[in-house]
Amino acid sequence: MQQMDRFNGFQSFLLFRKKSFL
Repeated sequence: MQQMDRFNGFQSFLLFRKKSFL
């Protein structure tokens, strides 16, 4: 379960960076 939470956080981070680029 913890691994899944970590994955979610990573995806959120990628999404945030994508928005920053645009």
